[in-house]
Amino acid sequence: MSNNMYIQASLPESFGPLKAIQKANYPFNHKMVEFVEGLAKLQKRTGYSTTELLGFIENRLIFVGRTPNKSGVKARVNFRIKTDSPLVREFYENSSLSNKYLTIEICRLLISLSEIYNDSMNNMCYMIANLERPTPQPEAYVDMREFQFQQPYMQMPMQGMPMPMPGMPGMQAPMSAPMSAPMQAVQAPVSAPVSAPVSAPEVTSTVDDEKLEAVKSKIKIKPKKPVDVDSLSERAKRLSDGLKETVTDPGTTIQTNPLLDDFL
Repeated sequence: MSNNMYIQASLPESFGPLKAIQKANYPFNHKMVEFVEGLAKLQKRTGYSTTELLGFIENRLIFVGRTPNKSGVKARVNFRIKTDSPLVREFYENSSLSNKYLTIEICRLLISLSEIYNDSMNNMCYMIANLERPTPQPEAYVDMREFQFQQPYMQMPMQGMPMPMPGMPGMQAPMSAPMSAPMQAVQAPVSAPVSAPVSAPEVTSTVDDEKLEAVKSKIKIKPKKPVDVDSLSERAKRLSDGLKETVTDPGTTIQTNPLLDDFL
C-alpha cells in the first residue's frame, strides 16, 4: 500500500503574493513539505487542534504590532506536491478541516508571514520550530496579613469600664502597643474679606421755611409758671419752726409710766 499523498491547490488571484514565495524558495515543493511538517511537530508539542494551532501562530508571529507589507499582486496560483511524509499525512488526517480548506489555510499563513517578515520559507520554518506552548504561571495570591492598616480614629474605652489611673494601688494599666494617630492636614479657615465701613449718607433738609413756620404755629406750647421765691422762703421758715418745737431742752426730765419698770 502506497503512503504517498498530494498537496494540491488551485487558488484565485487574491493569492497572488504566493507566486513570489514560490519563486523565492526553490525548490518550492520540498520547502512546502518541510513547512507542513513543522506545523505537525508544533501541534504535537502544544496539543492544540488545527484551528487553535493556526491561531497560536498568528498570535505569536503575526499579530505583533508590525504593519504588514502587502504586495497587491494579482495572479492565479496552482501547485501539486507529492509527498510520502508520515507527519504530513497525520497532520491532514487529524484535522477537522477538509484537505482543500486546510491547504488554503496553510497558503494564507505563508502569505501573512511573508508580509510581516520576508519571503524566506527557511526563516518561517525556523520561527515555527522555536515556538513553544506557553507555560501557565501560577496565580499569585496576596496575603492580607502582610499589610498593616492604620486606624483612622482613636478607640475610646467602653462606657462603664473604669479607667486605670497611674499611681493608684491595686490598679495597673495594661501594657498596650502605642497607637499613632494619622497626621491630618488642618486647613486654616479662610476669613471673609473685611469691607470698609459704610458711612451713612448725609440727609439734607428740603423743608421750606414757610412750611416750617406753619407747623410751629399749630403746635401750642404751654408757658412755664414763674417761680415765686418769697413763697418758697416762707414755707421753709414754717418747717424750721415746727422742728424746733419738737426738740427737748437740755435738763428736762421725761416721766414714763411706772408700770413699765417691771417690763424693763
